[in-house]
Amino acid sequence: GIPNPNLRLYQEIRKKRIPVIFINSFYPQLKVPHVSINDHMAGWKMTKYLLAMGHDRIGGIFKLDDGQGHKRYAGYVAALMEHDIKIRSENISWIDTRGLREMEQEGESYLRRLKDCTACVCYNDEVAVKLVNICKINGISIPGELSVVGIDNSDLAGYCDVPLTSVNNPVDELAGNAARIMLALLGSEKVSDSVELRSKLVVRKSTR
Repeated sequence: GIPNPNLRLYQEIRKKRIPVIFINSFYPQLKVPHVSINDHMAGWKMTKYLLAMGHDRIGGIFKLDDGQGHKRYAGYVAALMEHDIKIRSENISWIDTRGLREMEQEGESYLRRLKDCTACVCYNDEVAVKLVNICKINGISIPGELSVVGIDNSDLAGYCDVPLTSVNNPVDELAGNAARIMLALLGSEKVSDSVELRSKLVVRKSTR
């Protein structure tokens, strides 16, 4: 999600004709195949679901230092714009890897950002679980006062105190495609296409 100081090293790997494939995220500057879910669509689909549920003040928590975070945010913005809803920067939090570890310690700052919101789109299930815990500590009912959604449909989504509505990340299909492309590269076949998988919405109890 931020400029990478190691791009030159990736270019050197490419010059040596060493096969490379990126999984989940990738660098647009490099002409290297990647396999991921369509992160823009994941953010869009989750936001559209909340809009269909009647929410029009939807906050967000997205990853700052991660390409997936930027694309999921872009999908969130696109869905709101389709409904002529103003993008309110004061309702959006950006978090980095360290901030994610310390998120619950800074809980009040996230709740201030979500003031007057009835729903929140989270970068992934880990962020969503931490937000649910913050709300629980502060006496905020999920989904009574705030609907919370995640992305990836990881095990965390099912184990959360309030099982999370999430967008599925089809990891088996993702891994299979990555292996297929890598075998083709190892066999000196020309591979030009990346794969971005569509994801499905999994509805649980964290939204209403």
